[in-house]
Amino acid sequence: MHTPLAKTAHTLTSKRGSWLVLGGIVVLVALIFGLLSGAGEDRANETAPADSESTQAQKILDEFPEADKQSVMVVTSNEDGSELSADDQADLKKLGTSLGESVGDESTETVTGPILSDDKQAALLMVPITVGLTNSDTAETVNDLRTAIADDPTASGLTG
Repeated sequence: MHTPLAKTAHTLTSKRGSWLVLGGIVVLVALIFGLLSGAGEDRANETAPADSESTQAQKILDEFPEADKQSVMVVTSNEDGSELSADDQADLKKLGTSLGESVGDESTETVTGPILSDDKQAALLMVPITVGLTNSDTAETVNDLRTAIADDPTASGLTG
């Protein structure tokens, strides 16, 4: 009756043995949960491997520091469809400068234009903006641009 199986059965069923086994199981489970609790956490101080896609993408972005810049095309014309006069073109140049100051950013890019169409009835201004992280952010910048155009006195009589 003193076989290993009998000793194990006696240890598990005795008062003292069952408490020891239960305590051992609790300690073992606590250790397992303690070791596994940090397995999925992000660690800010760890960097991605050099051959990972995110590291490669960051290297490419570093090569193009102005990658978050785009130009918005502002097309203007007279409300009556007539040719843009020299005064209109001067007003558009002023408008381009004020747009660059109101919604432009610290980049070295400046507003390009006005570029006249062949029939001189329309002109194009290229206004550099910083692209937002989301489409909503970029749309907000474009709306700010529209507001700046509407509020600018040199834009009166122009459509676009």
